[in-house]
Amino acid sequence: MFSKGIKGWLTAGLLWLTSLTYVQASEASIWAKLERAHARADADSALILRSKIRDPLLAPLADYWVLSSRLTLSSQRDVDQFLSRWAGTYYEDRLRNEWMRLLGKNQVWPDLLKHNQHFRMQDDLGVACWVMAARLETGQTINPAELKSLWLQKLEVQPGCAHAVRILWQQGRWPASWIWAKARTAVEYGEWRQAKAAVEIIDRRLRQAVDDVARRASKITNGYRHRAWRGHSQEVLAWAWIRIARQKPESHAKWLPAIRQAKLTGEQKQWVRSTLATWMALHHVDDAVGVYPQEVDASMADTHREWRIRSAILSHQWPQVIGWVSVLPAEIKALPQWQYWHAYARRQIGDRLANLQAAFAAKSLVEAGGYYGMLAASTWGLPMPPQQNPSVRADSAAKVRTNPGLQRAVAAYRLGLRNAGAREWNYTVALHDAQPWSDEDLRAAAQWACDLQWWQRCINTSERMRGDDALQRRFPMPAHLQIGVTARRLGIDAATVYGLIRQESRFVPEARSGAGASGLMQVMPGTARWMGRELGLSRKTMAAWRQPTTNMLLGMSYFDRLLERSGRHLSIAIASYNAGPRRVQGWLPDTPIPTVWWIEGISVNETRQYVQAVLWGAHQYRRAMNQPTSPLSQWMGETVSSGLIRSDETP
Repeated sequence: MFSKGIKGWLTAGLLWLTSLTYVQASEASIWAKLERAHARADADSALILRSKIRDPLLAPLADYWVLSSRLTLSSQRDVDQFLSRWAGTYYEDRLRNEWMRLLGKNQVWPDLLKHNQHFRMQDDLGVACWVMAARLETGQTINPAELKSLWLQKLEVQPGCAHAVRILWQQGRWPASWIWAKARTAVEYGEWRQAKAAVEIIDRRLRQAVDDVARRASKITNGYRHRAWRGHSQEVLAWAWIRIARQKPESHAKWLPAIRQAKLTGEQKQWVRSTLATWMALHHVDDAVGVYPQEVDASMADTHREWRIRSAILSHQWPQVIGWVSVLPAEIKALPQWQYWHAYARRQIGDRLANLQAAFAAKSLVEAGGYYGMLAASTWGLPMPPQQNPSVRADSAAKVRTNPGLQRAVAAYRLGLRNAGAREWNYTVALHDAQPWSDEDLRAAAQWACDLQWWQRCINTSERMRGDDALQRRFPMPAHLQIGVTARRLGIDAATVYGLIRQESRFVPEARSGAGASGLMQVMPGTARWMGRELGLSRKTMAAWRQPTTNMLLGMSYFDRLLERSGRHLSIAIASYNAGPRRVQGWLPDTPIPTVWWIEGISVNETRQYVQAVLWGAHQYRRAMNQPTSPLSQWMGETVSSGLIRSDETP
């Protein structure tokens, strides 16, 4: 009797769990379909799927996906009802953002400005441009310097900024030099549509000039002219030289005399020379620093200014480094890399005052941490700050776990709606409240994400703190047994593997890049197939190559091959993992140079920042693992040269 009761109870419990699992899976399927319907703007399907959802917690997300799918057909009343119903949520702000873009496109200026008063994120360049245009159209004043910052911020010409610039140009309040700066950068990168969008503000006939530069730059430098360029032939000639300098920087010895003799203004010649020198530096052509204009305030793009400094660093021209860093825009000069190299250059000069200033800057960098703080500690012989391990306060933990925004984010995450959950989480900890979150509350939120094994949010939330935090939140170590065993078997450093995974995927197994790299270690499909053959893995195993276990085996084995290929040089292997070994081989100098200088001169921003982030991560994971710290040059590699490469079999 008793046993039958137990059996019945277990059977009933099993049926309940099975039905619960089915309900959860069914619900997740509906949400996934709704997400896809929104992505393809299928308003009818979105509305039908919304009717099947009963979860009140995620109702703002569901309603947002429905209305956003048909926003171009919606009325102000529809939008106002949504904004009122979900006031204070992330989705109120998200929909307002999309509606403001439509208002700008349709030139509904008063409504756009009214919505801007309630727009909390203020993170959309396109909307910021439309707001500038709306202010001008409604007779308000703006700061042209603020519009200039928006205008030059990205390569793309934002329609709202073009509208605002056109108004100021027609009023005689916008200098031509700011339009030429936009056009020159677009020409440099072959973005012809963007160049046309910029220059047509001055004269629509200049669109013809852009086409001419794209097709016949050499003819233009040899005297070709077109009547459509009337009054702007010098500027078009400058574009042609920029185009040639970008395409053939190795011919600098031929181009320099011709540029000096060209019928250009001094300002135009400075820009052309800085373009030529920058692409010389990016292609590792010698003497780039001598081609740059030497004037501290020479006319050039911000990218050119930064590469002028890097060229001076590699040429050991420390007075130029000091002078050229000093004229960087304030927001760029404040970046750790320029603080470090400015201090390093002052240290190399050697006078007492310069040494004191350098030491003070180095101390600040060390306290701030990061890659350049690590370099400063090594260069100046300063100790890294002792690692803190602050605990989570109970009141903060209770506070964040009852926060509606974070609760919605977690609910979305558990349904597999990772992107939606991540966006709401970010918004909640960064923007929702009028006052910034305290470090205590951020720490509690980060710990909650860690407890959920939502490592991406765990790391990013912890890094938002102004103070220090525990290593296990900023540098977590999931799958430590598997990584440790595989790393020991291959003879590679587990701390570096963790640094790679942290940078590649933030420990998200489903991560996939636009190029097709997949899994925790972001392995490319071709690399996975090659490595699978090398390891003798079965078809069954390779069918699941994106799954964590196989993905880590493939990625770690590939990294081991890269280490072997580079003579166990860690920095070269890390760069190769990101950019490919053959590409990195082309960046290696014939004669040895310090590894730190080589890293600073890596021509691809993504790879340079990647190497720095992985090295810093590896350093922090060594601390987390209580491994002995060795001199920086020993584990980073003291010098770099092409002679380190041992074979060319790695794809």
